[in-house]
Amino acid sequence: MNKKIITPIIILVLLVVIAGGILLYLNLRTLPIDQIDMKPSIVWVDKDDPCHMKLMVEKYNIRRGKYEKPTDYFIKGVVYQVTQIGQAPPWYESWLTIAADPAHRARVDEDKNGVLTEEEKEVGDFQLMKDMGVNTIRIYDPIGLNSSPDPFVITADEIQGAKDLLRELYRDYGIMVIMGHSLGYSLDYSDPDVRWELYDEAISMVQSYKDEPWVLMWNLGNENNIQQGCTSRDFAHDYYMETVEKIASKIKEIDPNHPISISNSGLAGVFDFNKYCKSVDIYGANMYQSHNFSGLWNTAARINRPAYLTEFGCDVLDSRQDPRVPNEELQATFVAQQWEDIEANHAGGAGTSLGGVYFEWLDEWWKTPYDNSTIHTYKGGWDAPTFDSGTRESGNEEWWGICGQNEDGIYSPNYRYLRQIYFKLKDLWTAKK
Repeated sequence: MNKKIITPIIILVLLVVIAGGILLYLNLRTLPIDQIDMKPSIVWVDKDDPCHMKLMVEKYNIRRGKYEKPTDYFIKGVVYQVTQIGQAPPWYESWLTIAADPAHRARVDEDKNGVLTEEEKEVGDFQLMKDMGVNTIRIYDPIGLNSSPDPFVITADEIQGAKDLLRELYRDYGIMVIMGHSLGYSLDYSDPDVRWELYDEAISMVQSYKDEPWVLMWNLGNENNIQQGCTSRDFAHDYYMETVEKIASKIKEIDPNHPISISNSGLAGVFDFNKYCKSVDIYGANMYQSHNFSGLWNTAARINRPAYLTEFGCDVLDSRQDPRVPNEELQATFVAQQWEDIEANHAGGAGTSLGGVYFEWLDEWWKTPYDNSTIHTYKGGWDAPTFDSGTRESGNEEWWGICGQNEDGIYSPNYRYLRQIYFKLKDLWTAKK
């Protein structure tokens, strides 16, 4: 065939291919989020180099309709469980369904005078987290469980609503989700009915969301390793460990695309966990007692599993003062030291760190036992020395937020007071390495 004919044909074919790609891209951008064909992101643990264990993620790009190149994913996470002042679980409105829509409508009090003006426009938590460098949020329980309108029933509408909103979180803000089931609190795990109910709820959660691109991993439990008073056997043979392993092994069968972690309190029973929970890929721990987590990283190396902080941080109240007062500089400095340790043990140090999830995004006024959910208490809560190791009651979970709510209780749940920790973590999480 004549070259003069071939060249225009090639150009025409290329133009058609390019045009088709553009149309596909625009179609994916304009289609309603619930009508886009979804595929799961592929996530796995890489332990080929025991001195640098990695969480590898092959993201599914919703906009382009294809998979991206696998990357070493380091968790820069926050616990996101916005609760309106005056409400408390299980009878509270979940941020996923609440009409106030803090994900999109949260507003920042720029001049920090306690009043939101017309100039302080809606920006939304999703955008604030993206700007801060957050790439992950942690959700403790199946969406719809422990929240209104019925804390004991998960409806199809709740599942679809969660999918739509979390697809947007992933597509437009680049944030993935650690989906979890807390597996109850102070339950009798020797009761087969209890074990079956937890198993059924956890597996139903996985079946509902396993094909969603925003799922990073599944997380089981939340400090259940120190809630053993209701069982009659020693920890090494505890029904709880058996429950975790039964659930995890089933998850492996139905979802090969995502790893599984556990969330324990510190290192209590870690070697029993290692013995009995073979299907769990990652050791997760809630830890607050120091700005250094060397025990976690080194122990993870001994059991040949990577680890991450499922919770870390400290409250902003300075318990050395009487009365206690917020001390943003101390909070920000302490947490920055924690993060530097978390990061230092990824490619260096013990090489077992996969990152961390800061507890938490927004103050929750229902946390302490001293008063009701309409009052922001200044009293202590529990023994978490944080930056004040000389005080027994230094921790107060009502003051752990990166953001504060208005002290008069107005504008809730959409008022945001950005503490210094927001900007400190933003500097650490967005810095180019």
